[in-house]
Amino acid sequence: MKTLIIAASKVDQDQLRRLVAWADRTIASDGGYDHAQAIGHRPDIVVGDQDSVQATIEPEELYPQEKDFTDLEAALAIAAKDSDEIIIVGATGGRQDHFLNAIMQLFSYAIPIRLIDDQNEIWVETGAFSFWSDYPYFSLIPLDPVTLSIRGAKYELTDRLVEPNKSLTISNEPRGRVEVSFRQGRVIVVLSRDA
Repeated sequence: MKTLIIAASKVDQDQLRRLVAWADRTIASDGGYDHAQAIGHRPDIVVGDQDSVQATIEPEELYPQEKDFTDLEAALAIAAKDSDEIIIVGATGGRQDHFLNAIMQLFSYAIPIRLIDDQNEIWVETGAFSFWSDYPYFSLIPLDPVTLSIRGAKYELTDRLVEPNKSLTISNEPRGRVEVSFRQGRVIVVLSRDA
């Protein structure tokens, strides 16, 4: 099942319409309900604590405002039970603490999860992968020291050690199918375009 989670931060409405059409199921995370309502969509599930939603709703999963997890975490826990793929919109703008937490949530599940906004697509890899991209740039941000090889890009690498605190793999450019290989470690992948 393909699940779209709509969070409360800024969302491009045209992109949201396309993603709603892609999804088998939509989950609104609190204020994400307002984004869904703005395009005339009723989410299949609404979760949250009602601290960021403007509309009057009755969430299927209502939580207290003072809790030990975010509304996005609650939505992900529901989605991960039976999803094969999850896309999250509305999680990259606004408060940076929530954005960083959203990135960390990408590591919490063994299923593909992507954060998408009008300029970026972000996901995590733990081994060799490849992709095609319409985005003009891609970056690989290692969280651990990794020995990377990159093919199909403007700046290719062969078995190069990349440390987490270095910018060597920021702002590369795809040249067709990009192939990335590494044997251990974790890498955040960011596809991006300028505003």
